[in-house]
Amino acid sequence: MKLKYSSRVLASMLAVGLAGTLALNSPASSKTITGNTDGISFETISQSCSVGATLEIQKQKHKPYQNAAPENIPAGVISGLTFEALHIRDVDITTNEGWHLATSLTLKEAENRGYVERFTAVTNVEGIAQFEENLPVGLYLIREVTPSNPHEDHRTSEPFLTTLPVGNAAGDAWQCDVVIKTKESPDPDPTPTPPTPTPTIPIPPVVPPVTTTHQPEEEDSKTPDKESPRSNVLASTGANILWLLGGAILVIIAGVIFVARGRKSQK
Repeated sequence: MKLKYSSRVLASMLAVGLAGTLALNSPASSKTITGNTDGISFETISQSCSVGATLEIQKQKHKPYQNAAPENIPAGVISGLTFEALHIRDVDITTNEGWHLATSLTLKEAENRGYVERFTAVTNVEGIAQFEENLPVGLYLIREVTPSNPHEDHRTSEPFLTTLPVGNAAGDAWQCDVVIKTKESPDPDPTPTPPTPTPTIPIPPVVPPVTTTHQPEEEDSKTPDKESPRSNVLASTGANILWLLGGAILVIIAGVIFVARGRKSQK
């Protein structure tokens, strides 16, 4: 049996994490959605929502489909996607201690506590996931189950914590029929285009000018070599030998003539 109320509360969630997995990566500063509770007491929750609360999740459109009609958006972008609501264990929001715990837990801390029940709903063509049954009062971890083969334009919604019920807009009553708009994960940064390299013109090295110094020719190349004393001695000795040979020859010739004349006198 569904609860019927004339108004709904729209709450925006703000959290960072990986949907559809048990290991959530979210900042400790993520806040639990509670609505406006300034003028109401958590002790009246059970009376206000005695049969539980209903929950509707509205998956938001993103680039390039912000202005597209729902029927023109491919399946798997906002439609046909599963959301799960995990009823966190041992958090009684109808007590002072439990309410304080519910509003102070981080996503990771809530996930570590485990859950009592798991409820699921699938988005229609407009991206709306309506949980078909009333959910028990308590703290819930809401997250989108990432498809095994997602559409190329699919963006996983960020997980969040919410109480069921939440305070209404005026802050004077509990709202048991809750509607929450999701926040999509940011688009990945496009791969930057590498800059076009500027062609480099090689600059030839500067060669210093070669300076040639004229060396004067050695003096010996201009002046004829002087005869050394040893050369003079050798030349003189050679001349003396020639004179001695000439004299010896003359002596021999004179001896031959002298012998020949002596032989003639004897005859």
